[in-house]
Amino acid sequence: MRCIAGPPARGGGETGVRYLPDLEALQSFLAVAEELSFRRAAERLHIDHSAISRRIKDLEGRLGFDLFYRTTREVLLTEAGRVLYEENRALLDGLRGSIEAARRVSTGRTGRIRLGYMSFAAPVAMPAAVAAFNGRFPDVSVEIVYMSTQGQKLALAQGRLDAGFLIGPFDHGDFDMLRIVADPLLAALPIAHDLARQEAVRLRDLAARPLVLGSIDMWSAYRLLLDEMFTSNGLPLRPAFEPSSMLGILGLVAAGLGASILPDSIRQLGLPKIAWRPITDCGQHVETMLVWPKAAGQTVTLFVETCRRLLPLAAAAPG
Repeated sequence: MRCIAGPPARGGGETGVRYLPDLEALQSFLAVAEELSFRRAAERLHIDHSAISRRIKDLEGRLGFDLFYRTTREVLLTEAGRVLYEENRALLDGLRGSIEAARRVSTGRTGRIRLGYMSFAAPVAMPAAVAAFNGRFPDVSVEIVYMSTQGQKLALAQGRLDAGFLIGPFDHGDFDMLRIVADPLLAALPIAHDLARQEAVRLRDLAARPLVLGSIDMWSAYRLLLDEMFTSNGLPLRPAFEPSSMLGILGLVAAGLGASILPDSIRQLGLPKIAWRPITDCGQHVETMLVWPKAAGQTVTLFVETCRRLLPLAAAAPG
């Protein structure tokens, strides 16, 4: 690129403070500045030679100074034209970049997704889904937040989560759901527990011994399920310990302080000092659901699609 000092600024033109060139004028100017030829610039922009000459002449008139020095043999940038070129080249590059970034966001392939999960999704469902989604869409930031089922329902309603793994059933007209897994319930017993010597246990056996269950504030949906299960069998449910976290539950069981009732997915953690036994008179399953707003964006749609591909046994929840 070549430039010269150029003639003095013209009078009567609109100043740069009052006049901002439109995108068409800037694109024409940049093309001529890079080609140093009105003919080649016109070919590049697929317009007539006369049209690009008019655009540049009109731009110079509105700015009040010359951008090019023209001779019969060459076109050169004036010093003012060089400054305008260097500043606006970066501006248009930034504009193109922002448009491309917005396009990627619109397709769901960049941006972020805020994902909630509860304890039963932590061993398998959530990590598997996040790993598969990250492999397909590495430019999407996945924010993972541990929340109780009730907390996730509130966060989804308030727009603080985009999707969540929570305990089903869940039925709400504003949300769609995908059943990830329906886990049978098992008794989690200390290795030295007397019931661990049996191949299976009964609910009445568990009701008669100290139980370790998640606290009401963090495990309300699951505790409600257990309460209904025990009540329907005419049994009391009086836990001896109520820790708030899964680690707390498993730690107390492993320490010999009581038995617990947990989904089969937790057994896959393979923890020592804990024996797992089926419960003969319990046909109850606990559902892990993926829930998201019906009006969710494309990124959430792609996450749901990933979960459907990853989990062949997942089925749409009946509405």
